[in-house]
Order: sequence, then structure tokens, then C-alpha cells
Amino acid sequence: MQFKRPMNVAKTRKDGVPTYVNSFQFLRANKLVLSVKAKELVNGWEIPAKVMARCKGEPLTAQELEAWKEWKREHDKEELIDTDVARYRQAAEQVAPTVWNASHALEYDLVTLTEADVAEQRKAWDHYDKRLEALGFKRPTRPRGRPKTEPPPPRVIELDGGEIGWLPNFHKPGTPEHAEYEEAMRRAGKKPGDPS
Repeated sequence: MQFKRPMNVAKTRKDGVPTYVNSFQFLRANKLVLSVKAKELVNGWEIPAKVMARCKGEPLTAQELEAWKEWKREHDKEELIDTDVARYRQAAEQVAPTVWNASHALEYDLVTLTEADVAEQRKAWDHYDKRLEALGFKRPTRPRGRPKTEPPPPRVIELDGGEIGWLPNFHKPGTPEHAEYEEAMRRAGKKPGDPS
């Protein structure tokens, strides 16, 4: 006797979490004997008499029912592990976007939190932080004092020889700035692109 629970491939691919169809198949010599919906089972594994009456051929023997009970127990355990692993992996991949979105929700006053909510979130974050440190990802220490800012690089055009060239006049014609730049270039005897 074989027992199968097919996987819903489309939903599994879409959600990334293993999702099974809602029925179990019982096969003898690779031929379907019985199909039972999950909601028809009693106590998670017992098959009611009216469902057993749908068997094609002989009903399930006591030995087959015992094998089914053992298979169902193992299947439930594996399904739980598989779905938990998939959910954990998805959650780990989505930490940064989720935290950013939660931060925006707080910034725009879109959520109301209680002290208990905040305490639970901090506890979860501390646990996550400890897991990161256990993996060797240490939190960088913040430097003391005010942050130092680098001055912006000068806006110049370098010619082939590394010389700084004169820039064209970017001021609007007819403005005092435009006239002033033109006058400076005239006095220097230069035009845009000439070496300084």
C-alpha cells in the first residue's frame, strides 16, 4: 500500500511555501484504491466507515490502516518542518524591507502600538541581533563626535595633459554674471577649453 498527498505546484511556486492539495491518495500496486479529503479524516488520521465504503475493491486492512496512521504521522511532521523552513527562509530574506516598511508606518502614524507590542518587537529584534553576531556579523561601532564631511570635488574640466581648462559661460545671456564672465575671459585672452 502506498500513500500520497500531491503538492499544489502552482501555489507552492507562487508563495514559496510547500502547499499540498486537500486530499490523500491510497494506492495498491500503483492503482488508486481510495481518495480521502483532509476534512473527512477524524482525529487527523481515522477514516470514517462512509468514506471507507468508497474503496475500489477490498477495503483497507488493519495492517494497511496501521501503516497509514504511521505514514500520516510522519507526513504531518515533515509538512510542518518544510513549511516552517520555507517561512523562516522567506522571513530572513525580507527582514530589511519589512523593517523599513514598519518604520515608514510609524513615521506616517499608520499604526497604533501598545507597550506590550513594542516590548515583543524589541525582544524579537534582540534575538535576531544575537543570531547575526553568532554568525560573525558584528554591529559596527559608531564613531564619537560629529561626522566629518568631505568637501565636494572641484568642478573643473581636465584636458589631456592634466591641465585645467576654462569652462564655457553657463550664465544666462544678458545677466550681470554672464557679462562678468565674458569680461574675465576677454581680459585673460582665453576662450572655453583653453588651458588655464
